[in-house]
Amino acid sequence: MDLPPSTSEETFTFFDCIPDLYGVVLVSQPSEIACVGLLKTIDFLKNQQIPICGLVENMSSCLCPYCGKEFYPFTSKGVDLKQLAKSNNVPYLLSIPQVDSMDKLEPYFLSLAKMVLGAQGKAVDQYMFSKRAKVKRGVLKFSLDIVGKILRKR
Repeated sequence: MDLPPSTSEETFTFFDCIPDLYGVVLVSQPSEIACVGLLKTIDFLKNQQIPICGLVENMSSCLCPYCGKEFYPFTSKGVDLKQLAKSNNVPYLLSIPQVDSMDKLEPYFLSLAKMVLGAQGKAVDQYMFSKRAKVKRGVLKFSLDIVGKILRKR
């Protein structure tokens, strides 16, 4: 779900609706104004004990449509999101540049998927195991309740 950086009532409500959330991938531009919201969001997630899978830097650079080299269209690179992530104990995942074609984004998103799922693979497996166990416990409890009702009727 793509949410704006915020600690608004909508954000609280959204996270309340998803009690078994695996984690959040934060995406931010490296501008100062974006980082104000990013830091508030990081604090909010930590206070709510919502796992942060990592931080993705978006649109800090451009890919030249002719040679494919990365360049910075602005006079400065902006806020150092790697350092911001490190100082807030959040994994820095990767930087995604601006491109002239959606096809050029595929390697970045594949890399991101591998980082989030690969590095967190054990956590994902553990999460899925606990979800299956929770479902099995629910089915078992439901079954025992039905058996109990049947026995009480006899």
